[in-house]
Amino acid sequence: MAPRPPTNRRLPSAQSHGGSAHRVAGDGHGRLARPVRHRGTAGRLALTCRAGDWRRRSATRRTTKPLEDKRRDLREQGLNDVLSGRATPQTINGSSVVKVGQANGTGPLARKGGAKNTKKDQYVELARERTDRIFVILTEFGNERHADYPDVDSDPSVPGPARFDGPVRNQIPAPNRSVDNSTVWQADYNADYYRKLYFGTGKGVESVKTYYEAQSSGRYSVDGTVTDWVKVKYNEARYGRDACSVCDGRNPWNLVQDAANQWYADQKAQGRTEAQIAADLKALDQWDRYDHDGDGNFNESDGYIDHFQIVHAGGDEADGDPWQGEDAIWSHRWYAFVDQAGITGPATNPLGGTQIGNTGIWIGDYTVQPENGGLSVFVHEYGHDLGLPDDYNIHNGGDNNNEHWTLMAQSRLSAKTDQAIGTRPGDIGAWNKLQLGWLDYEIVAAGQKRTLTLGPQEYNSTKPQGVVVVLPKRARTLDNGAPFEGTKQWFSGNADDLRTSLTAPVNLTGKSSATLTAKVRYSIEAGYDYLYIEGSTDGTTWTPLGGTVDGHGFSQDSAGRPSIDGASSGWDAQSWVDLSVPLDAYAGQNAQIRFRYVTDGGVSAGGFYGDAITVTADGATVLSDGAEGTGPFVADGFTARTASETNYYDNYYIAGHRSYVSYDKYLQTGPYFFGYANTKPDWVDHYAYQQGLLVSYWDTYYADNDTFDHPGEGRNLIVDAHPRPFYRIDGLPWRARVQVYDAPFGLKKADSFTLHVNGQPSYIRGRTPSRCSTTPRSTGTRSCRTTGSSCPRSASRSACSRSTARPSRSQFRNLAAGRRNQRPAAGRRKRCGAKNSRGADDAPAGRLRRHGRQRRRPNGDALDALDALDAVNVVDSLDAASPTSHDAQRPPPTQGRPRRPGDPRRLRPLLRHGHRRRQGVRLLQHRRHDPGQGHHRQDPVRAAAAEDLLRPRRARERHQDHSSEVNAYSCWHGGPAAMPNRRRSRSSSTE
Repeated sequence: MAPRPPTNRRLPSAQSHGGSAHRVAGDGHGRLARPVRHRGTAGRLALTCRAGDWRRRSATRRTTKPLEDKRRDLREQGLNDVLSGRATPQTINGSSVVKVGQANGTGPLARKGGAKNTKKDQYVELARERTDRIFVILTEFGNERHADYPDVDSDPSVPGPARFDGPVRNQIPAPNRSVDNSTVWQADYNADYYRKLYFGTGKGVESVKTYYEAQSSGRYSVDGTVTDWVKVKYNEARYGRDACSVCDGRNPWNLVQDAANQWYADQKAQGRTEAQIAADLKALDQWDRYDHDGDGNFNESDGYIDHFQIVHAGGDEADGDPWQGEDAIWSHRWYAFVDQAGITGPATNPLGGTQIGNTGIWIGDYTVQPENGGLSVFVHEYGHDLGLPDDYNIHNGGDNNNEHWTLMAQSRLSAKTDQAIGTRPGDIGAWNKLQLGWLDYEIVAAGQKRTLTLGPQEYNSTKPQGVVVVLPKRARTLDNGAPFEGTKQWFSGNADDLRTSLTAPVNLTGKSSATLTAKVRYSIEAGYDYLYIEGSTDGTTWTPLGGTVDGHGFSQDSAGRPSIDGASSGWDAQSWVDLSVPLDAYAGQNAQIRFRYVTDGGVSAGGFYGDAITVTADGATVLSDGAEGTGPFVADGFTARTASETNYYDNYYIAGHRSYVSYDKYLQTGPYFFGYANTKPDWVDHYAYQQGLLVSYWDTYYADNDTFDHPGEGRNLIVDAHPRPFYRIDGLPWRARVQVYDAPFGLKKADSFTLHVNGQPSYIRGRTPSRCSTTPRSTGTRSCRTTGSSCPRSASRSACSRSTARPSRSQFRNLAAGRRNQRPAAGRRKRCGAKNSRGADDAPAGRLRRHGRQRRRPNGDALDALDALDAVNVVDSLDAASPTSHDAQRPPPTQGRPRRPGDPRRLRPLLRHGHRRRQGVRLLQHRRHDPGQGHHRQDPVRAAAAEDLLRPRRARERHQDHSSEVNAYSCWHGGPAAMPNRRRSRSSSTE
């Protein structure tokens, strides 16, 4: 075995952003494309690759997967129709299905693009509730070289390859655990290991089977077959070397084909007959994934293996495998030989793919994982096999805000005792459960007031797992650009899998020559999508015609037919160019001409616009159409568009309670950050994602979460309860994966912790949730921090937030300074928002140590996650003025912090530099007399401020911030001074 090469799996530039070469959303590099021109789809990333931490080349993965893209879009459409009351599911042969639009050009973006339904109605399966079977072939590589893939370093920018033989199993070198706590490794990856990984059961066993049983709350499970290791003849370079910048191009299709045929040959060599092998494979074909016969019955055979997977020897290119480098295979889910759809496949369902020997059973959909992939990788890729899209930025790479909150974004977590990342998965996510029909949810209409008690999102309980709030439709104005003339123009649509056309008869009898001209502009994905100008004499047989556009000859498609693709000159400026097509071949005949727009299942660009379409014959105009009204052209998918138009789209809030139970317990131990640059590039710090109510926003206008194409918006993004950004020790914002650790709405202060940036510790101070409190009892009002408004105690918090009256300055002083004469009478000390001393799902109230004594923090139920008290700004100001480990966040020594509205004047000296130690000593000596107890009690607001001022800087970095305890006191009537003494029993009643 050759020495292990340098394991710089993550580029140095990536280290500064947490071990990933991803751009941070909102860093100024995003592109906000005009909606009608540049619209992705759920299938734009047709080759669905794993979200790797070394680099994501998602922007260049442009391949076709139209069947799955169509199925995914139709399912979202069907679910959207059900939630909005436009459709009702029905049960056919055990599956919940709904009848939806057409096969091509349907789904959210087709509606945006204006494509009409061009095919028959079809069904879509809304819930998968059964046990599916998976067929897994374990595959090693041989040493034979393919002539097209010699032993060369084809991409010097990628570490490796350091070897070209194989690999075979168990050749991944053992990581040095003193510097590597991220690599998944074990000494022996035998077949039994994978059988347990896929289908293991029993106490404490986590497998693909138990994971999906938990996520579906028992509705769905898997079983199946894991083969022994088989060996294909070529080395991995033949199957994994990056080609055309598309992960590995179509090379893995050949791995699927060769591995399946080698397994078939091994079975026959063991004495099994072809009939026996075929019988075993037919048992793995029980699901008609795409409803090929259109009868709505998905639980029948379609000639293809239901779920096929390859586990290959060696590491994953998504992890920057240093041995195979760019020759390694990137974990992904795809469809083998999809370009042969309609040509090869079962006789009654020719959808491409590859046949296993001579069995008559084919492989189409498949997934690929590496030898040392953790459980999170396997369940993530299987999620794609079930039809789930990626939740991360699939086109441009980088973070958005889903990250560890969903399996389909950043799936890799770990337990506290694990020595690697990715050994455990987290929750699949509420939106994804909704797509699969596994979410037990309540529907709430916008404006409806309801009180709901949620159970954990992880599994079913006696309480719902989530809430779906149906919001009013959202208006979107689409800018089509000005027509060349008049008020309208023809538009092709811009969705995936389109087959749209614009056809007109043209009478050329008695004519000797003719020419079609038009004004056009277009943005068509080059090499994948095409516009054809075609002619016919019978309306059945059509011939693509050549011509010129903007003075240049037409290009050709992959079959050599004349076509138009790419972008017209001046597309961004919306300038029109000339199109000219000779029609001399049809002179003297009655003919038909048509514009035909064809797209694949990958990237969907802007589309084609046409105007002022004219046919002249022998110098005379015989046809003219400008899309203005009734004319000779018949549109099938094309639409007449004005310069701009407004459409309305469904949108929803989806909320679930995230808590450390079941697989969600790994949110407490699994999130990680690569922060040691080149010193320990494979070492991670761990931190915890927080518990609480996690809310996501589903916007059906978008079909992806690429926040570089549409900053701040996407298909299903998380609503961050603490949107104010955190900054690192070097002054840069943390990557989004860290920023959203405290995204849930909650009742307790978020954790504080330290991560490393280039080896230097960088402290993240947890933030206290917004709180609600009442002003002194005599006013009978409650004040909200977010608006500075006040309202009667009896008013709802939403009403409070709408009020405009502000409390007086003296009321602010009373709350912050705790004047004794405003202390409420006994029995009136109530915590706002708390029904019990402990919530049903809350842990016991924590304890904080101060000056050597224990003080119980008021229970988190007293805190409100959405409203806050203006007086709490005082404590926030003190906290912000105190030095922290973030030097970049401290005010310059010569700069005093301005007083915010509501700051009591008596505390202003604390905010001025130069008096910090003196004022701190004075505050520690200050004690308030509590007449109810006959002893002195330290004022909590002033004590907390003084303690932070006096604590040495390093101690402040280590010491937990106590401002949450002080802030919590504000939820007691009368302010901090009215807080009952810790020896007195607390009331658990509510307002």
